[in-house]
Amino acid sequence: MNKYHPFNFIHTLKCLAVLLIFFGILGIGNAQTLLKVKEIKIQGNESISDGKLKSQMNLKEPGFLSFFKSGSEFNARILKLDRAAVRKYYESKGYIYAVVKDSFEIVNKKEIIIHLTVSEGIRVKIKEINIRGNDLIADTEILRMIESKLGSPLNPYLLRKDLATVRTAYQNRGKPFAQFQNNLIGDEDVIVVIDVKENDTVFIDSIIVQGTSKVIPNLVRRELSFKPSEKYSISKIEESQKRLFETGLFSNVLITAIRTDTVNRRLNLIVSVRERRMKQIGGELGFKQRKIANSTTTTTDFNIVAEWYNRNLFSTGRLIRFKGNISAGISDISSGETGFEVSYTEPWIFGQRAPTTFRTFIEREQLKEPDIPLTRFGADIAVYKKYSEQFSTRLSQGITITRVSSIDSLVADSLKLFESRQRSINLLLINDKRKNIFFPTNGSLLSFDMKYAGGFLGGNSDLYRAELSWSRYQPFLLNRSWTLSTRIKGGFIKSFGDTKEIPFFDWFFLGGGTSVRGYKDQDLRDFKISKEIIVSEIYKLSTNVELRIPLFWRFGAELFLDGGNLWQELGQLSPARMRYASGAGLYFMTPMGPARLDYGYKLNPAEGDITSRGRVHFGFLFAF
Repeated sequence: MNKYHPFNFIHTLKCLAVLLIFFGILGIGNAQTLLKVKEIKIQGNESISDGKLKSQMNLKEPGFLSFFKSGSEFNARILKLDRAAVRKYYESKGYIYAVVKDSFEIVNKKEIIIHLTVSEGIRVKIKEINIRGNDLIADTEILRMIESKLGSPLNPYLLRKDLATVRTAYQNRGKPFAQFQNNLIGDEDVIVVIDVKENDTVFIDSIIVQGTSKVIPNLVRRELSFKPSEKYSISKIEESQKRLFETGLFSNVLITAIRTDTVNRRLNLIVSVRERRMKQIGGELGFKQRKIANSTTTTTDFNIVAEWYNRNLFSTGRLIRFKGNISAGISDISSGETGFEVSYTEPWIFGQRAPTTFRTFIEREQLKEPDIPLTRFGADIAVYKKYSEQFSTRLSQGITITRVSSIDSLVADSLKLFESRQRSINLLLINDKRKNIFFPTNGSLLSFDMKYAGGFLGGNSDLYRAELSWSRYQPFLLNRSWTLSTRIKGGFIKSFGDTKEIPFFDWFFLGGGTSVRGYKDQDLRDFKISKEIIVSEIYKLSTNVELRIPLFWRFGAELFLDGGNLWQELGQLSPARMRYASGAGLYFMTPMGPARLDYGYKLNPAEGDITSRGRVHFGFLFAF
């Protein structure tokens, strides 16, 4: 029998009071976490400016436009980390005895003022560098490879990096067990002493492959840069790991050394791999840069890909792929493309690691202005060779048939459109020193694209084309968090033989969100399109300067100056005859790359240009 308990009002009030106190404590904690940094005050710094020290900190003051960028949310733990970061920065500049203290005060119950007090101490410099115990590598060579130099401020972190550099040099010369230690003698002008214990030179005894079930072990050995009886080399081991990953056959690769014979100074290398799924149906959704028609001009498309592939055909590491794609253009020049292709890739050819792809394809593209439906089908063979991390080449040869259908005969005549049966050889050279291809902040990109069509190859389209492009990315001088990006492109196309005019779909195109903003896509040139004008050669020159400024969260701004033009004669090519446009834009960093909205304004439009002087461009990925 259940006993009835009457409602206890006093007990209920006690429970509510406990809950209110509990949530009140949480509220106080949350209120504290919502305190914002109002100001950062630094005292005692005589050699290093406030701005440089503040740039080392995670906690930030409100930005110049405080409406858009407020101060950081205060966190005492992060303040301790910032204090350590400021001290580390001092140490890297030679102030190894620097002392940094932190404190803070709450104002207006909502904001925090941070105080950093610095005692810099003396600046220590390197008076001398002595190297002891080295026989294999001479002093002069070691001094060349390290970054610490005589007379420079002592940087303990750079010195640690220098020891790692010397250690790697020894590991590449058969001495994986070499030992290193550095000591400092003196207080203000110090002597850096590097003690080397070289130990034995070690050779590779056996190479053992583990983890293969679908892949033949010899395919793994084929990718290795080292062989039995060679001296141990850490760089060859790292290169072999990269090459195994590049095959696409493995999700994990680990190469470990086991010392087996200390008398004969030999060790075994264990190559452990984890295989990926070899057959797969998959797809992709994202944005890509696509070439327009047969030209070198690119546009940004929203792209959907569906594919089936076998990356280990007949257990040989060969790749066969069936791929279909649908893309939607987001510019004015093209409404997109649909295509299907079958490709076969041979990873090694003639004993060389030069992946060679045989491909057959059919593509349909709809240009917008003018309204031109293009159908391309054909086949090609391409050989890709990577010489280093930066430099690679791609040599291809193929036949492409381009047809135009359902188009007014007057438009076809004025644009010199006809069915093109083009047999060509293409060579693409790339030297890419960028660290991040989606958001480059330093490095450069150099490319040279050359095409020869017709002539002794046959077909009804005889032309040759070359284009050189160079881009540079570097921190802006006045603010290192900003990126100054520059690009210059130049090229030419010329017909020869029986081809008197260059077909429209082989032209260069300028204007639009990836070349000269402020102009419509493909609308910038120094000559008119008409039936009477014979276009047998085209020369191109374009430049871009863009300043990319992070604002807050994932948002950023751009300031740019673009210029360019197309001419029919080489003598007309001149920076003075280029059309320029400037403007600004906003970008938002997405997982697929930056989405941007730019506004370009024509600075010197051509006479008779009746189109609007300003134009908005929307795109994904940066203009270059």
